[in-house]
Amino acid sequence: MNIYKVLGVAVVSAMLSAGCAESKEAKQEGRTVYEQIQQRDELHDARFEILKGLEDEELGRALYGQEMSNFQWMMDVFVFYAGIEKVEYTQPEFFHFNQYSDRDAIIEAYLQSMVAVNSWKHLSCMQYSNEQGFTLKPGFEFPFRYSLTYTNMIFDNGDTLGFPEYASFPDMANNKQALGDIVDTREEFCFTEARDEKSPRPVAVKGEFYAELPEQIITFELSAEDVGETLERDGFLINVLEFGEDYYVVEISIEDGTDPSKLFGNEDVLAEAVTANGDYLAWRSTRRRPTSEVYQENDLLEEVIAKAKQGNIDLEAVKKDFEAWQKDSKEARAGKIYLGRAFNGQVEKGLLTLLVYGEESKKVERELELPVLDLPYSRTYEISLGDIPEIELTAPVYNDRLPVTASRTELNAQEISDLMTLLHFRGYEFDDPKKQDVETPGVIRWFYPNVQSDVFIESGNRVAASAMAGHKFFDENNEPVQDAAEVELKKSGNLENTDLESIEFAYDFKAHSIDYYPKRFTTKPARFKAALPVLIAPNLTKESYAKDELPQGASLKGNRLIIDYAEFEPRETIKRKAYEQERRRNEVFVKDSKGYLKEITRQSFVYAHGRNKPPVDVYYFYGEPETFEIWYMGEAKFIDYDVDIDLNSTGTQNAK
Repeated sequence: MNIYKVLGVAVVSAMLSAGCAESKEAKQEGRTVYEQIQQRDELHDARFEILKGLEDEELGRALYGQEMSNFQWMMDVFVFYAGIEKVEYTQPEFFHFNQYSDRDAIIEAYLQSMVAVNSWKHLSCMQYSNEQGFTLKPGFEFPFRYSLTYTNMIFDNGDTLGFPEYASFPDMANNKQALGDIVDTREEFCFTEARDEKSPRPVAVKGEFYAELPEQIITFELSAEDVGETLERDGFLINVLEFGEDYYVVEISIEDGTDPSKLFGNEDVLAEAVTANGDYLAWRSTRRRPTSEVYQENDLLEEVIAKAKQGNIDLEAVKKDFEAWQKDSKEARAGKIYLGRAFNGQVEKGLLTLLVYGEESKKVERELELPVLDLPYSRTYEISLGDIPEIELTAPVYNDRLPVTASRTELNAQEISDLMTLLHFRGYEFDDPKKQDVETPGVIRWFYPNVQSDVFIESGNRVAASAMAGHKFFDENNEPVQDAAEVELKKSGNLENTDLESIEFAYDFKAHSIDYYPKRFTTKPARFKAALPVLIAPNLTKESYAKDELPQGASLKGNRLIIDYAEFEPRETIKRKAYEQERRRNEVFVKDSKGYLKEITRQSFVYAHGRNKPPVDVYYFYGEPETFEIWYMGEAKFIDYDVDIDLNSTGTQNAK
């Protein structure tokens, strides 16, 4: 059995269904990425057959290991050049760093943002302590080199519990001995014994923090016009090798010949991409090995396997050939860092930031004693407002939710036409006669730009594809084509007694896409036209209250906001199902003079006034809020977005 085929089938299948675009190598060789995947897959099978038939089994195993490695590397290349599969946005790497005046300020903000939140309901702690546990996460990711270790939790009676020395899933058979007093599940911490309201209460967490700050932060801006150019700044060089629709590839070196790895590692190079509209794109693939090197290795394998088949080479000779090639490759890469980064969307410009470390880099060490927000033992506990705990103010950390920081509240019809992205991938047809009946679907996907109304409208609900008006597929002559299964169904006249789920229709509406199968139409479709119903919230409003002018039922003390729904009457609440009583009832925000502050945690006391009574919601925020704000969605509506897609092309359409 071809073991790698079993392991790699998911990767290959994903690329085929995604509708790979053409890579630079594919264009140079006149082959699409589809064809390269298929040909390399077939070559892998052929090599496997040769190697398993060698008399020298040790040589066969060694070469097969090398072949498997190269096959994986080449699949990584194909993934990198596969083209845009989706559009996904993110925040800039230095979103939080840029909120503070200097490096000392960001260190203080980071350390103050670590608040342990002890509460009673942690599902991952069920097997250890009847859901008893706590969360302990910084308010943001520290942007430089650092290490953070938690050592002990301190209780009000002087007791201590030790943290595990490493973060891992517990040894299920012997978890206490393996991980000590506290279990780290990666998402939260669990006590190893159940606790109740009579147990000693946690008051602090001790730990250690170490950081190293870069001597220099150097940022380069890249564009397609820079391909073939070498950019220089402060003696650092960026050679722009490639700049595609959704990726770029660079080599980093230093003018004086210093090995760059002595000053920064892979994690110290921040590679970002920005769209034409100024949005930052999430990345999807990274390459740290030159593509040419992967192909050279493949050529060497072809030569060596051919010799092995003829019995003209032994294992020692093979080792020497690969050692010589590896030496040449290492020499070719000497003094350079190779980096390729692919993104989920169309890249207008790249941003490459070097965090440069050296002997003068500042070192920071701190012994930590972190506060604990000890929430009441049970959410069903009939508390009074006076029982809700307070916590010391922290430095501000600003809300990094994409909808909250979006520049647009919502789009109008013209903006939707200008800014919404459509992606089309053709279905793949296999050359292999044995696979002629296998058909991967063509896919039409849509992506809405980042707006504030995303707070209310989930991406899967943004387009009501199944309610699409007047959608039709057309042939090359712009004549409508029909779903062959529908035609046959109408002919049969037996709709009531037909199991529709068993019928293979020509197209299928999904949350984010339409899948269609060209062979299932009466004629192969060439165009798709429709009015896409897009849900918008044009009446989204924000009601703001200064902290000394709060509405009845709302109180803001320090960083704690309490909303008592027995007194507070919102204009509208978020629709929830009966079992979702602990979900937020409103989209609640607070601000200081610089912007929206990030939540530390939220707790809903659903039985604060007794069963079947209005709840009390409690929010804790970083910083000191000055304004309380509620966003209301208002009446939403659908507007039509006319689309006309060429099904013979692949990639982005109707996008600017």
